[in-house]
Parts: sequence; C-alpha cells; structure tokens
Amino acid sequence: MFNSKKQLISNNSLPLFSNYGVQVVSMDDVANRCGISKKTLYKEFDSKEDLLNFIIENEIKQCEIQLSKVHDSSEDAIKEILNFLDIMRDFFKAVSPLIMRDLMKYYIIIYSKVLNIIPTKLRPYINKNIKRGIKEGLYKEDISNEEFEDAFVGFWEMIFNQTEIYTQLKYKQTLKFFFNLYIYGLLSTRGLVKFEDFKNRKG
Repeated sequence: MFNSKKQLISNNSLPLFSNYGVQVVSMDDVANRCGISKKTLYKEFDSKEDLLNFIIENEIKQCEIQLSKVHDSSEDAIKEILNFLDIMRDFFKAVSPLIMRDLMKYYIIIYSKVLNIIPTKLRPYINKNIKRGIKEGLYKEDISNEEFEDAFVGFWEMIFNQTEIYTQLKYKQTLKFFFNLYIYGLLSTRGLVKFEDFKNRKG
C-alpha cells in the first residue's frame, strides 16, 4: 500500500543527502526539512539506513520503469540510446556522487542494490539496442556486439564504483565524453547523418 508520508519524507530528504552527503545529514536535519518531529520521523523510518534504503529502492524503481518504456517510445535505436542517457543523467542527479560515495563506504548493502542495475538492466538494454541499431541500418554491421556491450557495461561499472567526490558537472562531462566515443564507434554512415540531425534539432 502506498504510504504518502514516507514518500513525502523521502522526497524532502533526498536533496539534503544529494547536496551534502549521507554522513553529514542527521535525522534531525531530515525532520527539520520535512517540518515534522523526530518522533513522527521515526514512526515511518527506524533509522537513517532504513530511510536511505527506501530512497534508493524508489529511485531504482523509477529508473527501471523509464528504461522499460524507452524502447517502445523511441523512434529508432539512436533516439533510444539518447533517451537512455537522459534517464541515467536524471538518476545521477538524484543519487548524487556524494550519496554514491557514502553508500559505498558506510552502507554497502544498499550500495550493492545500485550496482545490481548494471547486470540486470543495463547489459540487457544495450544488447537489445545494438541489435536494433544494426537491423535499422544505423549501426555498423561489422561491429563486435560483445565488445561494445562490454565497453558500455565497463564504463557504467567505473562510474558506479567511483570513490572520488565528483561534482555534478564533472559527471555530466564524463558521461558526454564517453557517450560520444561510444556512439561514434557504433554509427554507420546513415546513422551518423541521423545522429547529427538529432543534435542539431536538440541544440
């Protein structure tokens, strides 16, 4: 059953964790941000870890819902992978580098749930996208599906496991740099024309 109070607390506390990190933010800070007493907060969540687990599971679920829809809602493989990149940008905007750092250090079980996105969602997703792109004539026919899939997955593993404190800007720049390397390696001549058209329309 949907608990609106839990969701309200989650929505208000996520920006705190995202901007300042998990360890710096206390349950007092969360209660003050939500405009409730600590007693009310602890009625909904047993601990900060319980709250974090709820937040992360919710963000993962939203990410998975969007990924499940992106294939049918995208006109072709190129648009699909562009939409995918937007989804992942939104995910890392919410689950910021500071949150990822602290989860990795102090809440490894919750952190492992984030990592599980890679084999269960990202790898199957890119496998289907590559096959779609080749079929549509937008990706090169002679590419190694497995090598590109491994490169794609390897990059996201690196991002998810990054222990340094990245700013949102650096994450955005890193994603953009990798994506350009990746997509230009995939694209056929026809796909390149279409990709440049997408960029021109967007920018």
